[in-house]
Amino acid sequence: MRYARRSSDFFFLRQAAAEAQRRPAARREAIGQALTLGRQRAEAAEALWSNGHAAEGLRLAVDALERTLEAAEVLAPELAEVTPVAAPKVAAPMAAETAAPETAEGAEASTESDEPAELAPKGETSASDASAAHAWSTVLAARDLDTDRVRAIERVVSLARQPLPDLDASVSATHAELYKELYRARADVDRALAPASLTPGQVKLKVIQRWTAAVLALVLVAVGLFFALRTPRTVTASASSFFRNDPQFGPDKVFDDDPNTEWLLNDGQTGWIEARLSPGRSLTKIRILNGHNRHFNDRGANEFHLELYDSSGQKVFEHRGEIAFSESPSWVDVPVSAEGVERLRLNVTSFHRVGGALAEIAFEER
Repeated sequence: MRYARRSSDFFFLRQAAAEAQRRPAARREAIGQALTLGRQRAEAAEALWSNGHAAEGLRLAVDALERTLEAAEVLAPELAEVTPVAAPKVAAPMAAETAAPETAEGAEASTESDEPAELAPKGETSASDASAAHAWSTVLAARDLDTDRVRAIERVVSLARQPLPDLDASVSATHAELYKELYRARADVDRALAPASLTPGQVKLKVIQRWTAAVLALVLVAVGLFFALRTPRTVTASASSFFRNDPQFGPDKVFDDDPNTEWLLNDGQTGWIEARLSPGRSLTKIRILNGHNRHFNDRGANEFHLELYDSSGQKVFEHRGEIAFSESPSWVDVPVSAEGVERLRLNVTSFHRVGGALAEIAFEER
């Protein structure tokens, strides 16, 4: 049931829509500003880290997480307006750290980094209050972020407050792991809080986008299944021989839908051509286009014997006929009534001029 509710809310965003209706525009803007600052600094941190400026990248990653958490602190008073919430136990390490005595230097640093107060709407709790240290963890828990992830984020924040290296050469594997955890923590917080910055119109647009994406995905899956399950229709050609074993005169030329290519037999020879059809087909007509070796007009099929076989190898149809020679040959139609044809063989039993030839064999199906 919980999974079903989450799936429904993902597509309809009912909770986000309700929040957007009751949340003041100033608060939405403050949340959006904090999240945007966090994203910008995360991108800058990634650029620095990827280009070898690890120390500065790490510091900027810390700053990116702090800016993103400010969005949660903006939301904290909103929770109190709905339901008074006691300080969560999971945040005890953060509260303890905040309550620790500050040195003169620490107080100065706190003043410089105390930016959540700038984002908070007037009259609401600022980040300098005693409860601000755990306010964001309360908000994240209330927005259904997993308890283990909330604790992991608290741990990352605690680690990030330790002295960080000033020089790239001092960045260790432990710092690299911290950078990864900072990156993931900021992304988790952003994902949990982003809906809180949406206007009613943006919520509607996001619902449309998600439904559109879902429909397109289903269409792509359906098309993919169709082609995956559909048996490919293939024709595999073979022959008793072909002129000088030259591939340009091979048996495949009879089934390539190109009347300008031909299967040619060697001079003075008869022979056969065969096609294996996959899957088997129910045929109503065989169409034959004689060859003439267009550059020399010196060969073509005369008498022929057509045979069709099913998957068991049983002959299901045969026909004997004759084709006239022409330098502009016309199609010869052979009516057929045969089910499950998997093999066709046409024997050229006599030829015109110096040898046998065929341009095309085509099928009409039921």
